[in-house]
Amino acid sequence: MWINFDDKQLEYVKAAMIAFADGNERDAKLFWLEELRDLRERLEQEAKDYRSIAAKIDESKANFDPNDPYLAAAREAANHELEIDEDAAVSPGADPGAWVQAWIWVSNEAAGLDVEDTCRDCLEEYAEGGDGYNGRCPDCADAAEARGDSDD
Repeated sequence: MWINFDDKQLEYVKAAMIAFADGNERDAKLFWLEELRDLRERLEQEAKDYRSIAAKIDESKANFDPNDPYLAAAREAANHELEIDEDAAVSPGADPGAWVQAWIWVSNEAAGLDVEDTCRDCLEEYAEGGDGYNGRCPDCADAAEARGDSDD
């Protein structure tokens, strides 16, 4: 699973990991009796795991280079069916080269699904090439835009 967090959301996740770690370390100190050693060790290990997640967030942000040559080459190769995000991950390989995170468009037809356009909100079919937007029929697209959540 992959979740695209913006910078603010990522900072919240990092802060939560640190807060969880601090809490577990504090709580582990309460379990000083030998009979509670297993619980203490579990809390200490979870604290290390939470700090490891926070460190990975920092490392990922520190190592990201928007001018990475692999990222630039991937953007050059992109087309209407292959997209590269501005903050795409780049993973150097064992061979000379790197893997670059990309999005590949797959149509309903290619996936073996119904080709008719069905609104993702109301599930009603609408004419292909209609005035809807981003998987929504015209009415739902207008309503989403009015609510301010049109995915633009």
